[in-house]
Amino acid sequence: METSKNNKPVLFEWKEGLRYFEKKPPQYLKSIFVVTLLFSVLVYFIAEPLLMFLVWVVFFVAYTTSVIPPPEVTYKINNFGIEIAGFFYHFSAVYYFTILKKTNNQVLKIINNTPGISELRLVLPNNKQEAEAIIEYLKSTLPFVENPPKTEIDRMALWLRKLTGFN
Repeated sequence: METSKNNKPVLFEWKEGLRYFEKKPPQYLKSIFVVTLLFSVLVYFIAEPLLMFLVWVVFFVAYTTSVIPPPEVTYKINNFGIEIAGFFYHFSAVYYFTILKKTNNQVLKIINNTPGISELRLVLPNNKQEAEAIIEYLKSTLPFVENPPKTEIDRMALWLRKLTGFN
């Protein structure tokens, strides 16, 4: 059995992207460009050039995260916590976790009380048996919430998806 850098035996180890990535259709990029352009025109009439710059920065971030795939990192789970790309998060700091079902994969959303990082997202391996084994182990170790409460950002993202037609 392999050990991690903190000399704890590793129960599960896999390599996936740092964040969930799905190739977006060209219509998605056109839509966010049009919305950004409309916001820019609106801000131009308000005469706030700094706010217009901020709108284009948000567009740039949305564009780059939808076009450029994330780097591949190593995820490790041992009896004491989770290691993501060399950073260790102890199970005692975790409030709960939930499973987000995506088109091609599943993502674990872990809510914790680590200073500066309140949410971790782990992209599960594509292998169904390995992903189920990880989920079962975490369900036996951590509190699991099937329907987590929606945050303000979740509500705004849902509203924006409905506005642009990308559900």
